[in-house]
Amino acid sequence: MFFMDKYKPMKKVGLIPCRLNSSRLPNKPLKVIKGLPMFAHVYFRSKLSELDDVYVCTDSNKIKEISKSLGIQCLMTSKNHKNGTERCAEATKKLNLNSNDLVIDIQGDEPMVNPDHIDALIKEFINQDCEIMVPYLNCEEINNPNIVKILSTLENKILYMSRSDIPNFFNKNEPLKKHLSIIAFTQNSIRDFSSKKPSKYEKMEGIELLRAIENGMNIRTFELEGETKAVDTYEDLKYVRTEMEYDPLIKLYQNEIK
Repeated sequence: MFFMDKYKPMKKVGLIPCRLNSSRLPNKPLKVIKGLPMFAHVYFRSKLSELDDVYVCTDSNKIKEISKSLGIQCLMTSKNHKNGTERCAEATKKLNLNSNDLVIDIQGDEPMVNPDHIDALIKEFINQDCEIMVPYLNCEEINNPNIVKILSTLENKILYMSRSDIPNFFNKNEPLKKHLSIIAFTQNSIRDFSSKKPSKYEKMEGIELLRAIENGMNIRTFELEGETKAVDTYEDLKYVRTEMEYDPLIKLYQNEIK
């Protein structure tokens, strides 16, 4: 454990875990949006942030080949990982990251990821005393198990995450806290996470960060504004394809596409 007021990252690295065998939307990272595969949008948008380096982490030779053709940095990782965080942990070893380096896990199914959100997460994490940080957005949508909800203390320590709507609207309705799929770790905390066995509630809910909560790791949150859309289903993909027609960020990375 370290104290964040003494923590100054030597390097800020973005890692984008990608796999093809999604049960809800097979070959999801390769779905084309505005002429590019989904994972490429995540990569180029992440590069617009203050990250020093960004890498796609995958076990797919197809993703590796496409990455090479687009000038995307790509790391091959094991097929045996149970989730994206474990895949990112292996990547930190391949990159020989320093213990003071900051790792941002950026999910490969977030083609509308906002680089300003990444920058805000970096700033907030450096100024806090925690091992892991997950931002949230206020969310009015209910009864959607594809959206992970966060329950936290007044000091923003995360108590639990669930696919159910928590807290329950028994006396009063308020916006839910929607888990945003950009997660800050130190090199030490991501390796500590991946060294632990999958936990009871992690396996029940299908939410990997419950492993950190169940093992007593210090994981915190904070609020961001705006909107984003993770692609979990074909309906999500159709929504994103429509929204990206009007997205201003695409113009900022079109010239980098080889």
